[in-house]
Amino acid sequence: MSLLRVPLRSLAACRIGLASVMLVDLTTRFGEVEIFLSKRGLLPLELQRELTSGGSWWTLYAFSDSPVYAWMLLATQLVCTLLLLAGAWTRYATVALWLLTMSLHVRNPLVNNSGDMLLRMMLFWGMFAPWGACWSLDAVRRRRGGLAPPGRDAPVWPSVLLPIQVSLVYLVTGWLKLNDVWLSGEAMQRVVELDFCVRPGGRWLAEHPQWLAPIAACTLWLELLGPIVVWSPWKSASVRVIVVAAFWALHLGVEAVMHVGLFGWVSMAAWLVFLPNPFWDRLGDRLGRRTRPSVESSPESDNTARHRGAWRWLVTGICGYAMAVALAANLLDIWRVGAEMATDANGRLLPGQETETEGGENLPPTWLVGLLRSGEPAYIDQEWTMFHVPPTRDSWLVARADLESGEQIDVLRRGQPWDATGSPATARELPSQHWRYYLRRLSFERHRSFRQRAADVLLEQWNGRHPQRPAVRLTLIEFAQTFGEEGFETRVLASASSTESTREAASEANEPLQIDLEGALDRLNSPDPFAPR
Repeated sequence: MSLLRVPLRSLAACRIGLASVMLVDLTTRFGEVEIFLSKRGLLPLELQRELTSGGSWWTLYAFSDSPVYAWMLLATQLVCTLLLLAGAWTRYATVALWLLTMSLHVRNPLVNNSGDMLLRMMLFWGMFAPWGACWSLDAVRRRRGGLAPPGRDAPVWPSVLLPIQVSLVYLVTGWLKLNDVWLSGEAMQRVVELDFCVRPGGRWLAEHPQWLAPIAACTLWLELLGPIVVWSPWKSASVRVIVVAAFWALHLGVEAVMHVGLFGWVSMAAWLVFLPNPFWDRLGDRLGRRTRPSVESSPESDNTARHRGAWRWLVTGICGYAMAVALAANLLDIWRVGAEMATDANGRLLPGQETETEGGENLPPTWLVGLLRSGEPAYIDQEWTMFHVPPTRDSWLVARADLESGEQIDVLRRGQPWDATGSPATARELPSQHWRYYLRRLSFERHRSFRQRAADVLLEQWNGRHPQRPAVRLTLIEFAQTFGEEGFETRVLASASSTESTREAASEANEPLQIDLEGALDRLNSPDPFAPR
């Protein structure tokens, strides 16, 4: 059972790491309340309900889409995050924080990514783990109360579900990468050409293609084998330190190459649960702190009453059911990828896809789909298909505003002059990672109903903040380029105007315009881009 035991110091390090990442994320969220979480923003509650229709999700944000109410919930979440960081009333803080985080993610799924999903799942398992028993204010209160010090390890169940969750993430994403694109090394070539997320390190790699295939191979086999090797009984302490270091190196390398939101930082915090006791002992010796946790007692012995009887069976039932849902979600992801079934913004099967496929073949079992759907109210389903097949084309959105002065600017680039060549907006030019994911998903056809709202809000916000430079029209345009080909494909997604006639014409357009670059620019400069020709 030693392989299944999680050191209390590793749990504490994971708790502190996750809380630190959440603090950084919340600083961004506070500045985006009006645009992403209020009735004046891009996704008011009526549109949010349309986005989550067909599911059983719920959120605390559903009671009001007032920005004041959203700020109150975020402030509460900030307080709970600080309590988690300090380890004060840790279990209660974790429960509240999971509830608030889940509600935030459901409120606007279009701005979430895999990092948000992993963070949510780690908080869920953390509710049942004693990660406040060490390096916390709770531990200080225990000592002052004369209680025995905790042991070196947490009780196996359900603390072991935290490292199992981490292993599951990488095992699934590694398995899904076993395809020709990754095995041939072509995947990294595609990744470094994605302007919407690439960093300067990725542009440097694009100029040195000889490194791309080895990097792709290392990424694939580390994600596939690392989650298995980390449970090795042979020299387990040394192996775990090496595997954790390897995944930290992987994520730091990814951060140097591309923007992946919270995923890298949440993952590095999550991998800390695998660090063994000898690592912390040696680290304490190096820092001159030789005092180590006692081995005479454990958190379970001091709280026996709480873990007995009905409470223990309740926790066992909840955790067992949640892990079954997690396994069902990942099995369906593997099934879906093989059958090329459609998904929504969060990677979940679209309504009808679980019962209908082309030719009626490759259908997943009904009980598996039912198990996954039963976990929707708690938002504990998950999906780890990140870059399993990198796209073969890059696309980006431009919000061109025509000012009264005759000047043309790009609103998404903070008012920079309109670039008619279609040069993509890099990640650094967008306000935040949430904007990057929102704009990316806005180009998907299944989200076409949200485009007009985006054009209206962007025009309204620009005119409200720049009364001296008002815009008479804003046109939301998608540029796309297939790798290895010259030129761009463009289409007008939506148009907003200060005059009702243009807005009505935009709402009556049934299909976005798919045209060549030269024709698109001529049309965009016309008085009405939706007028028939």
